Amino acid sequence: MSSVTLSPASTTSPGHPSVFYRNRTRSTKTIHPKCRTRFRAKPLRAALVEEARPRALPPVRGNNNINGVVSSIVPASKSREDDIQAEAKALARASNASVYSPELLKLNYASRPFKVLRRTLQILVGLGSFGLKLWIDQLQGQLVQNRRSRAVELRETFTRLGPTFVKLGQGLSTRPDLCPPEFLEELSELQDALPTFPDAEAFACIEKELGVPLDSIYSSISTSPIAAASLGQVYKAKLKYSGQLVAVKVQRPGIEEAIGLDFYLIRGLGLLINKYADIITSDVVALIDEFARRVYQELNYVQEGQNARRFKKLYADKEDVFVPDIFWDYTSGKVLTMEWVEGVKLNEQAIIEDPHPGNLLATPEGKLAFLDFGMMSETPEEARFAIIGHVVHMVNRDYEAMARDYYALDFLSPDVDVTPIVPALRNFFDDALNSTVLAASYPYFAKRLLTDPNPYLRDALIELLFKDGKLRWNRLENLLVQGKMDRDFAAKDALQPVLKLVLGPDGEELRSLVIKEAIRVTEAITIGTVIDTYNSIPGPLRSFLPNGNGIGTTGLSEVEMESMLELREQVLRIWGLLRASDNFDPSVLQPVIQVLQEPEARNLGGRVFGGITQRLAARLLQQVLRSPTPTTTLRAPTL
Repeated sequence: MSSVTLSPASTTSPGHPSVFYRNRTRSTKTIHPKCRTRFRAKPLRAALVEEARPRALPPVRGNNNINGVVSSIVPASKSREDDIQAEAKALARASNASVYSPELLKLNYASRPFKVLRRTLQILVGLGSFGLKLWIDQLQGQLVQNRRSRAVELRETFTRLGPTFVKLGQGLSTRPDLCPPEFLEELSELQDALPTFPDAEAFACIEKELGVPLDSIYSSISTSPIAAASLGQVYKAKLKYSGQLVAVKVQRPGIEEAIGLDFYLIRGLGLLINKYADIITSDVVALIDEFARRVYQELNYVQEGQNARRFKKLYADKEDVFVPDIFWDYTSGKVLTMEWVEGVKLNEQAIIEDPHPGNLLATPEGKLAFLDFGMMSETPEEARFAIIGHVVHMVNRDYEAMARDYYALDFLSPDVDVTPIVPALRNFFDDALNSTVLAASYPYFAKRLLTDPNPYLRDALIELLFKDGKLRWNRLENLLVQGKMDRDFAAKDALQPVLKLVLGPDGEELRSLVIKEAIRVTEAITIGTVIDTYNSIPGPLRSFLPNGNGIGTTGLSEVEMESMLELREQVLRIWGLLRASDNFDPSVLQPVIQVLQEPEARNLGGRVFGGITQRLAARLLQQVLRSPTPTTTLRAPTL
């Protein structure tokens, strides 16, 4: 990518690794034009002072009046206070950013019928001609044969219709439940391959927004954008006073007007649907308003920068996650300057199912870099735990539990019967469980479910593992196999919380289940040992044993014996998984031993021992009273 030198580079590069920044303004939303309401810059919250670390930014100093706000372009100190002040100035520069207001849209466009009519005809012609072709394909039985060409046409139609429909296409490109694969592939190209707007307009926007000439900020800047998105395009530049490489995102001119008109029309259509389409029970207008509100937020690049700062703080403890720094002195409502990141986009590799892969990079250092923060929201803690449980239920194909999760996720009211949706979940997710992304993320969910002491996750773990009074050992084994794939998994973290739960004041019901299962396991291991011992005896000596085989001494049928041996195998495999844990060593069991020394644990052990004694005595009595009958020999598998 060529670049233009704006002024002699008087400083040397600090050696910061350059970064390949590929941007796409992510969302499925739209914006409004001249109908803009102004909001005042909100006072900075105290939370800003708790920022992770001071950034080495070249803050602004000077006497340039921008929208009534004094800004500057002079290097300053690297303190947190300077960074906070720079962010406050960026907020002030964005004080005239638009917010979504249906009332203002109506006020703006109701008196401009010709403009509204012209845009309506453009949309009707574009989408109407495409819909007509689909209808003809259906009549001729060629829907499948023409699917690829129609997907290309839809992508081109969305591109011609502008940012609102590009956003719509980007949203559809990540919805395999709505679109065939051919459409997903074509619409995914909307994430990057968009027409650019003139560079002169972009550079003029930078100067107007920041209030200074371009050569006062950058020693060089690329002569053409390195990426174009629905809401803006990105340039690569070098800061004049530090030599650091940055990505500069500039908003498309006239984007507010274009998106505002489209939302005015779409909302009008929503009003008609709400009034006349009885078959649609959802409030379409409310959905449109929420969608539009999100898009307008995405138009404010200062808010995107704040989202990035918040995201960076939340993930500061994750060594394998990289979030670029924001340069507040060179950021406004329509210009965003952030650290340049070098790497490979995920959608250029094997991972193709991740939503919006154009927003993520794999860096040379093996980190995952996040690039786009235009749309971000925080999930409450309760919902995060519910999502973990939901994914685990999905992987284990527990669709009844999945349906109940919608209560915890607040998707459905508790008085709604979810039984009817269970078959639909089964039909849909039976195929979706082969997802590459799900397979890659499940180890994390399994680890959290095994090790997190949160009460909700503890209950979810019990519900997952126990059914009809028995432990589902196959699910426990699967959790351990998956959890072990997470590099932070530790055997002690899985053992100790479970024991605390069992021995806690509210664990009586669980203790009863554990006692029953401990008796079953002990019996299975004991009987398995008897069978192994029997199989190790030379053949001629076996005739001296009762009934002449190993099973006869146990009083079990072949079916019971197979079940016992299978249980023993599972238990031994699980123990092997724990021992094979990277963090397992004898000291791992020390906290577990401490827990077992508590009075409740000793009482539990006594109850287990008593149960085992009674069980074995009952089997012995059964064997004594049983009339001798011929039985077939079952040779236990070698473990």
